[in-house]
Amino acid sequence: MSPSGMDWRISLHPFQNLYFDEDGFVRKYNMFRHERVSHSSANGGNCYFGLQDAKGLTVKELAERLKVRFPDLMAASAGTNYPFVGWFTHMLGVAEIGALPVFSHEFGGMSGGMVFTSVPELLLPAPPYPVIMTSGNLRFLWAEKPCLNNDWHKAYQPVIDALKDNKVQRVPKYPSYTTDLLVHAAYWEGAVYYLHAILGFISEIEYIETRARRADRLSFFLVIFDSEGQLDLLDAYFSRVLMTDTSYRLNYKIQKFCQQAIDNIETAYRQKPCRFPNPYFGGSNPLHLTRLEYLAASR
Repeated sequence: MSPSGMDWRISLHPFQNLYFDEDGFVRKYNMFRHERVSHSSANGGNCYFGLQDAKGLTVKELAERLKVRFPDLMAASAGTNYPFVGWFTHMLGVAEIGALPVFSHEFGGMSGGMVFTSVPELLLPAPPYPVIMTSGNLRFLWAEKPCLNNDWHKAYQPVIDALKDNKVQRVPKYPSYTTDLLVHAAYWEGAVYYLHAILGFISEIEYIETRARRADRLSFFLVIFDSEGQLDLLDAYFSRVLMTDTSYRLNYKIQKFCQQAIDNIETAYRQKPCRFPNPYFGGSNPLHLTRLEYLAASR
């Protein structure tokens, strides 16, 4: 709604490009690039989104036209999102009785997690956008599960590459809600990619040496990838790589760290196997993760 209350404006974005800040405002995050898709009733009238041939179209016809005219937006929006679909269906049901959702960019955010409507006494639950998180001075968002329709090795690369261009970090969330093999493989491949693309690691031994020193270089990486104590699994995998690869010459301190990492994991899961697919159990490289050396060599 415009400040005057006389006009309305709309802008279309992929779900993962939107979030709630600390004050309840909906903010935009530049993770997926796409065409600018916006409309103002004051300037565009019923020429929706600048489409000259959209006048007089029904809602369904306009939706089909948008799919054709804005392919990048459609591609960035691909995926499964049951919570948002549920909210959107509920919102449509309420809108059909005349209570349209009302958002204002200029005045206040959500009211107690609710959205105002055009009927004053009726509020809607807020859409299930991610909410800003904090860890010390860091502000970040958990990213939704990416689309795995293509190469799962690269599923989290857009998420991680976007960290370079945004003040608010949007980071992979540990998928402890599922035991799906490809979801976990994509997550751990994202961790390896983060180590190289964001932190500049070029080998497993460089990572293990840094981990053994408890260096600050890994501080935010730990917030992300040890959120539920899961990083020990990656440490054990990297340690096994170093201990079995004869090309590495490890000093005593690193050998001790690697052996301890492996022993800790073996002990932790001796009585009860790990519930989730992971980098350590199930073979020398059960998730077929890319080696850091290979990532470095490919750039």
